[in-house]
Amino acid sequence: MGVGRVPAGYQRLPLSYAGQVALPLTIAHQCGQVFRWRQVAWLDPVSDEIEAEWSLCLANRVILLRHDAVTNALLYRILYPTEKKEHDTESWLRDYFNLDVPLDAWFQEWCARDPIFAKHANRFNGTTILRQDPWECLCAFICSSNNNIPRISQMVHKLCEHFSEPLLSHTYPEGARLCTTFHPKKQDFSDVADKPLTITYRPFPPPTTLAQPDVESKLRALGFGYRAKFLTRTAQALCEKVQCGSDAKPADINEAVYKHLLSLRSQTYEDARSELMTLPGIGPKVAEYVNMPLTFSCILLMSLDQASSIPVDRHVFNFADRWYHIRSKRYEDVAEKLRAIWGERAGWAHTVRLRLINSRFSFMQIYALSNSTSLSSKTMPPMPNSQASSVHAPPHPCVHSIHVAVLRPPQTRVARCWARERRWILTPWRLCASDCWRSSLRARVHHRNKERI
Repeated sequence: MGVGRVPAGYQRLPLSYAGQVALPLTIAHQCGQVFRWRQVAWLDPVSDEIEAEWSLCLANRVILLRHDAVTNALLYRILYPTEKKEHDTESWLRDYFNLDVPLDAWFQEWCARDPIFAKHANRFNGTTILRQDPWECLCAFICSSNNNIPRISQMVHKLCEHFSEPLLSHTYPEGARLCTTFHPKKQDFSDVADKPLTITYRPFPPPTTLAQPDVESKLRALGFGYRAKFLTRTAQALCEKVQCGSDAKPADINEAVYKHLLSLRSQTYEDARSELMTLPGIGPKVAEYVNMPLTFSCILLMSLDQASSIPVDRHVFNFADRWYHIRSKRYEDVAEKLRAIWGERAGWAHTVRLRLINSRFSFMQIYALSNSTSLSSKTMPPMPNSQASSVHAPPHPCVHSIHVAVLRPPQTRVARCWARERRWILTPWRLCASDCWRSSLRARVHHRNKERI
């Protein structure tokens, strides 16, 4: 694609400012917000550049999406199963990516309320909260209980593959690959494909489909485990709640369920949360299986306009303890204290703040204990000045001083420190600042004056 040129068949959606949306940080399943976007990349023989495109199947069309960083715009194209129909896809994209929210004003508010947030605010570009379809978001996060992101994505795609009819098939340019890596430039294009890449798109199944009696057994056979029961019972509960009558058509029931879930957007956080808690896949009866507050908090934040909802998991516990001295082990205590820091849109602030820690660069923590043998600068391998900088983290209650080295290289691994009965152990770590500079350190620091290993 030439500089500033819109490909044939695509339309241009200008963004308000540079870095407003970064697609890999927003719609890639590795980020944990949404799990059905696919990324396809191919090598353009004319420009010898890698072209990447994202795609998502809706109920009646497929959206192909690119990001043009030169002109700061989203480029989109619509695929229809038969004849072209009129749909306001631009409005859908603006709503889906929350492009009209005053995010810059919110950032100023968070910076004024939180000096720690202000210190790193310039690194938050591209991170936003999606405004997803509540039904799909509800099912996706029921699948997320006690699960990892790749498997969640597989489950969501299985729901489409086995319980939804094909909408259309699309063939990509010769040499196209379905990306298996986070960044398309890391994709291997050296081998020649035997045949063109063709993807069959299926929409997400509606509530009446997953409410059928035989769905639970099929889901268990597909590897959903105990989540199969929660998915089917949640779908059945929603279909019964809307009360469309015994002679209602499935399409009418589905429409009523969608309207019911969308109505939660206009309710308060407490009311919307209470409504979600009545569902079999989210309520107190599943607390022994899942991190219940994390499940409904993600649904409230990412689909129901509840910007104050904060998903709390083990990463957030560690994050709140390290940076804000919040050491409670109760989900609501942590969430309430973070809301007191960031205000009514704390869910947004929490997401962009936490993503910086987990994705943008790694932290290596070395705890130097007073009155004990500490690691001197000679213990560490020489580090180029351009590759590291020192910042100070909030003190840990058991440690008198903390030194944090921020490691910039992408291959840097994290070294963590654990306390076990007054004994501090520094785990093995490896620094890779460049191809020619590699060094490793293994050390063990005991609480009292013991010899380093």
